[in-house]
Amino acid sequence: GATGGGIVSTCAIPGLAVSDDYDDDSDEEGNGASGLAIAFRSSPIVARAIVKSDYLRDAVVELSDVPGAASATIGISPKGIDLAAIGYSTECQVSLPHAGNDAVFVSLECDPPKLHARTYPLHSVLSAFRGLEIASETCISINRRGMVAIQHQVVDEHVGNGQPNFVDFIMGCLQDDDEDSNDDGYSDEDDGVNDVVVELGREMLTSGTQRNLEEARAR
Repeated sequence: GATGGGIVSTCAIPGLAVSDDYDDDSDEEGNGASGLAIAFRSSPIVARAIVKSDYLRDAVVELSDVPGAASATIGISPKGIDLAAIGYSTECQVSLPHAGNDAVFVSLECDPPKLHARTYPLHSVLSAFRGLEIASETCISINRRGMVAIQHQVVDEHVGNGQPNFVDFIMGCLQDDDEDSNDDGYSDEDDGVNDVVVELGREMLTSGTQRNLEEARAR
């Protein structure tokens, strides 16, 4: 029959498909892993950086201060870590160079040795980095499908007899194709406004244009 007047809203909810041959009961201790953890492990890691947490704090604050930004790009390359966000009239790129910061970078791996950059919802990125306030070291890993795992190591002498505790965040990117499907690691099938933001974020990280924080704030 006829339906009354109103508003019809259509939305798309991204999902994560796990390989059929991946055994979610393979945990040696019998502990069930979350769906995100299973999906992340089902694809090989292409980039990983472990850094002192306080080195990342100011960089994350810069991302949160971009008006109108809805997404953030995280990039890891042999040169270091790059973070970028684009708002309505402001853009910010923060580069954390590996060269000359051996005391800050615990380790840095890229396979293949190039820039691996993906874009994620900004609110998820900021939530994942909240652990920086209490962490001593933070590990950022990106797998071939573009998922990112952010793990904070927390050492508290009053908790766990001083043994390290770990806080983990895993999220999917705004593209869901394997890196191998495109030379630059991005899908050509994305559409909508997010495409523009993703493309601009990628250009910021790959154009070779370096801006300091003061220049980024002034734009």
